Amino acid sequence: MVMFYLSLFAAVIASKCENDYLLTPSSYQGDVYSSSTTYQVSNVLDGKYNTYWMSNSAYEYLYFWFPEEATVEWIYIQRYYDDATWVEVFDGTTQFEDTYFGDSSELYSSMTLKYDNVYTDYFRFRFYYSGASYVRISRIDVYGCYNTSAPTAYPTTVEPTAVPSLFPTISPTLPPVTNLPSKTPSTSPSSAPSVSPSVANPIPYPSAAPTVSPTEAPSIKTVSPSKSPTASPTSVMTYMPSVVPSPSPSVYPTTVVPTLWPSTVPSFSPTETPTSVQADSGFEVKIGVVEFFLILIVLLCGVVLFLLLRYRKVLQVNRTMHPQQENKRIQLEILPNQENDRVHEGHVPQRSDGICMPEGNTRTGMRLDRIG
Repeated sequence: MVMFYLSLFAAVIASKCENDYLLTPSSYQGDVYSSSTTYQVSNVLDGKYNTYWMSNSAYEYLYFWFPEEATVEWIYIQRYYDDATWVEVFDGTTQFEDTYFGDSSELYSSMTLKYDNVYTDYFRFRFYYSGASYVRISRIDVYGCYNTSAPTAYPTTVEPTAVPSLFPTISPTLPPVTNLPSKTPSTSPSSAPSVSPSVANPIPYPSAAPTVSPTEAPSIKTVSPSKSPTASPTSVMTYMPSVVPSPSPSVYPTTVVPTLWPSTVPSFSPTETPTSVQADSGFEVKIGVVEFFLILIVLLCGVVLFLLLRYRKVLQVNRTMHPQQENKRIQLEILPNQENDRVHEGHVPQRSDGICMPEGNTRTGMRLDRIG
């Protein structure tokens, strides 16, 4: 009995997956909202959250078939946006989960379903969404491993590989590339070089010591070194230098007309007129032509106004000094003639008493009274 439990425990341990792999279904099926590639079932297998499968009803089934029985460790399911309320997982005989997603306000909510000792080649997922007449799922990832502990009935390859040798061979399996081996090397190195010299007529033996004289003769046969160089100068010879420094420069001036000789003693004033610099005196008033005429018009108006005031004052003084001449009025009174109501024209002499008598007809008279 103990051996039975030990064997059963060993079988369970052997069925566990050493590594969890993504199990891709060989086929799948589910109703879609339309034939567009945007809503296909294959979108739940691409591992992206922004692609989705969209059903054509609020209750919808999705089927996965695997190529063989697999040990399922866990399943990862993610909804698109918030378009799923709960999910139910079924392997054909047992319903494993009836789990709700997160809150309705939690977008792209996901769940991880852990399993133990689940062996199947088929899954059915049932989704429900209470908010609309469709379901949208982004990802369904099944992780586990395939049960390959037992040997297969037939070899996987069509032909077996080459049978290995029982013992290692002494000689190499491949023949040598060259037909004949190369010449054997010499026992000791040769004294002469193996390559011919590069020059046509080499010297027979090298010199034991370096030579004193150069190997080539000098170009000019001189007994002693010459004072002048062997090569001629490239430029034309300049003027011979003077023994003592000359008072004038050796190079001609660059200007065509030389400037005036400087004075022996420093001059009191500079040779050039200094540039005038106007200091900033602060506030300045500049009068243009228009401003000048405006000022002239204002001055003329002032003079005219002054003369008018002066003339008015003179008139007032005259009125004050001669008031009688101003207030004199002459009243003419006609004295009617009782006999003849006519007035005769004539000269009216003025008298000192203010009565004027016309000359001619004395019956008719006029009286002038001075009022004032």
